Amino acid sequence: MVSIIIPAYNQLAYTRQAIASIRAHTPPPYELVLVDNASTDGTLAYFRSLPGAVVVANPVNQGHAGGTNRGIERSRGEVLVLLNNDVLVTAGWLDNLLRALGSAPDVGMVGPVTNYSFAPRQQVEVPYRDLSAMPAWAARYNAGPDCWEETDFLLGFCLVVKRRVVQEVGLLDEARFALGFFDDNDYSWRVRRAGYRLLIARNTFLHHFGSVTLKQQNPAETTRAFTEAARRFRAKVAGAGEDPERV
Repeated sequence: MVSIIIPAYNQLAYTRQAIASIRAHTPPPYELVLVDNASTDGTLAYFRSLPGAVVVANPVNQGHAGGTNRGIERSRGEVLVLLNNDVLVTAGWLDNLLRALGSAPDVGMVGPVTNYSFAPRQQVEVPYRDLSAMPAWAARYNAGPDCWEETDFLLGFCLVVKRRVVQEVGLLDEARFALGFFDDNDYSWRVRRAGYRLLIARNTFLHHFGSVTLKQQNPAETTRAFTEAARRFRAKVAGAGEDPERV
């Protein structure tokens, strides 16, 4: 079984769209694990209204990494999809990603391409300007032949990982990267250090609105948090005897 794990802190309108897209484009069976990070906009009540969903209610905001970890702990699937709440999945998305993940025993984690990414290798140009045109275009895009590209880094908006890899590598490092900055850099690095490969499924497109939770924060505080997370990541890599500039 596949567990789809979505942490959320407010931004209910985006979360509703994300879950509606999952319902529309993901044939069962799958487990939907929804983590509320102490939202104040009705997110928790919405989660509890969804039949069959596993709901985790954090009493305080544990950040993206902490929220994701609580979802992983409650999940049961042999494959975990770590999905942001500002992502729209598309026709064929999960089957495509699962083929990439199962393509070789040493493939530990995979991710799709998108319209909005801090990782240039995962960003593609899109022809649509109106979101209503996106699903039909994405369905055609995702119907293309399998095309997988090995990479050193996968952006955390959608990570598909084998549970046995998580059991070996551990959870996201919420102590260092609670807000979400560099938690994906760190996890990509740790999965590779454990001997697994990362793949971009270039034939799989998901729409990403991008950083909607972070945009709630004070810009100066966000910049400080990013700078501190970058420092912590470099220090962690250096402490493991590797060159941070080469990770």
